[in-house]
Amino acid sequence: MSDTVSEKKYQDEHILVCLSSSPSNAKVILYAAQMKASLDARLTAVYVQSPSPYYGTSSQDAERLKQNADLARANGADVKYIKGDDIAFQISQFAEANGITRIVIGRSMHRSGKWLKRSLLDQILRYVSDIAIDIIPDKDMKTYSLNRLGGLFGFSWMDLLKSLAVFAAVTLIGEVFYLSHFSEANIIMVFILGAVVLSLVTEYQIYSLISSTASVVLYNFLFTEPRFTLFVYETGYPFTFLVMFLVSFITSTLAVRLKYTAKQSAETVNRTMILLDTNKMLDLAATEDEIINTTLTQIRKLLKREVLYTKGRQEIDQKYLNLPVRMNGVDIGCFSVDIEDKPLDTDEMNIAQSIVSECSLALTNMFNRHAREQAESAVQNEKYRANLLRTISHDLRTPLTGIYGNASNLLSNGDQIDPGIRNEMYQDMFDDSSWLIGLVENLLSVSRMNQEEVRLQIQIEEIGDIIDEALRHINRLKDRHSVIFHKTDPVFVMVDGKLIVQVIINIVNNAIKYTQEHSRIEISYEQEGETLLVHIADNGPGVPDDQKERIFDIFYSGGNEVSDRSRSSGLGLYLCRSIIDAHHGKIYVTDNDPQGAVFTFTLPVNEVNINETDSDIDNRR
Repeated sequence: MSDTVSEKKYQDEHILVCLSSSPSNAKVILYAAQMKASLDARLTAVYVQSPSPYYGTSSQDAERLKQNADLARANGADVKYIKGDDIAFQISQFAEANGITRIVIGRSMHRSGKWLKRSLLDQILRYVSDIAIDIIPDKDMKTYSLNRLGGLFGFSWMDLLKSLAVFAAVTLIGEVFYLSHFSEANIIMVFILGAVVLSLVTEYQIYSLISSTASVVLYNFLFTEPRFTLFVYETGYPFTFLVMFLVSFITSTLAVRLKYTAKQSAETVNRTMILLDTNKMLDLAATEDEIINTTLTQIRKLLKREVLYTKGRQEIDQKYLNLPVRMNGVDIGCFSVDIEDKPLDTDEMNIAQSIVSECSLALTNMFNRHAREQAESAVQNEKYRANLLRTISHDLRTPLTGIYGNASNLLSNGDQIDPGIRNEMYQDMFDDSSWLIGLVENLLSVSRMNQEEVRLQIQIEEIGDIIDEALRHINRLKDRHSVIFHKTDPVFVMVDGKLIVQVIINIVNNAIKYTQEHSRIEISYEQEGETLLVHIADNGPGVPDDQKERIFDIFYSGGNEVSDRSRSSGLGLYLCRSIIDAHHGKIYVTDNDPQGAVFTFTLPVNEVNINETDSDIDNRR
């Protein structure tokens, strides 16, 4: 009992390890991997990125973060990327939503908040109470702070030119207002407006700070007494300059955030549309190659960079970010994204991982579907084999018994049997032998068509010749019936003549079996556009409506018997349908007027040029 509880406890363990670009984060990851192995637990590595437009990382930090993420994947971790300014809160929310039972974190890491001086560990402890936290002590670990100024500082010649143009414009407008004796408040608003405009048209936040400072300096230098100096006479001007700077900086900062949010929203919509399109396209993909190619195309469309796919487990390459494709916990392939020039941001990473997850799901569903189809095929083949054995044992017993009995009587008492009776015995033996031959031929044909692909020997054939050939091989009992062939103008078709002959033989023999003696069986054909229709009609008892579809099923024989010779193995019409299906035609039965049944099958008609060569015929196939 205790072993069962312990086993269940280990299976429920889910460990979260915090990812960062810290040099010592690898030690934390390896510790979490050892814990995963000892507890047989799941392992998830989480990296929290700030959504702020001021956030940035150096190329060295980005490379170190990628190495740590690759190390986590190599140790069986599922790497997740999330966004949030409050890292501790994001980690705690992720832990609660995903059933995390343990959190592994380094002892000395970066601060959780911008102003709070408590460590990330202290912050996490505030949010979680029922999750075990493992602290990895490391005396050599140095406190590591995130670079949140990567999006603040930067230089661009274009931004510099835009700044000069905006400063020139607001100075000119301010001069016009000054000469027009506008109030100082109006001139101040012009400079504040210039700072806002500059924040919208430039890339780096440093230009908002510069524009706010420059606006105050220019206003002081140009429009306060004494002009063209940085001195002021009125004592209230320093406070005015401070308020002007703060208003200018705050409004420009808000404008930058608004611009960044609008850009992020547009990118989110585009990425979401790509993900939705991927789901639809993967639903339509039928093969492994189609699924892989669709995924590859969509990832390239999303990331706009080089993406490769390789089968099996991919070795870690610092130039590429590897996104493994997993089935039942085993890597079967890997999409490798080129990140040498620029690493992926969090949103790109999440969408790319979602696309790869959809690919894994599509491949899993495809292989499961194929396995299910193979299992169903195996069950069907076993059912077919059992039915075949039952058919052979049942249907061969009666004619063989009759042949054996008649042969024994003829051998032992042939001279004493009346000549008329003796002839009937010979005829019965011949009929039983013919029936056995037909049964064996159908059994062999059905077996071949069920166990291997039908290979048609296509040739140009004239339908009238095919019907004539079939009538020479039908049941000997045709002499007791009136079999009439209405031959009209020649119609040429591209068919396997031997198989079509067998179709006609089976249908005519079927009519002979199930109609009374001296019944009428008529064969005709007609062309409708590019389709040939062959009709075989009889005036027998007909086929009930509830059997019209079922009579073409394997081993099905209706109860429409009129004599003891009407034995049916249920293979003849099934074989007919298989042959016609292989020729891309149709076969069906309808009622004859005033009574009886009409069997009709269709074949595609091809225009035949009597001067075309054998190579022309091969090309048309």
